[in-house]
Amino acid sequence: MTHSESVSRVRMMSSMTRRGVVMAEACEFLDKCGFFLNYSGSTEVIREGWVKLYCEDKKKSDLCERKRIRNATGQPPADNVCPTGKVLWG
Repeated sequence: MTHSESVSRVRMMSSMTRRGVVMAEACEFLDKCGFFLNYSGSTEVIREGWVKLYCEDKKKSDLCERKRIRNATGQPPADNVCPTGKVLWG
């Protein structure tokens, strides 16, 4: 999946309804998040469900360690830092 396809998918999903409940908007940093842009198609990321849990819901994205680091320092963390704070290697 390309970057633009990933962003489009999340934006589309954020405006859809699931079981009659309107999903919240996606994280405001989604289009410039190095983790999302580089790892959203990764097997481990998909398996762990990080994009679904942290990126697709603006309210839940407040739990993202990447977002906390960015807000505290004014700079985004390294791309390989996961929303949980785990660092992906390789």
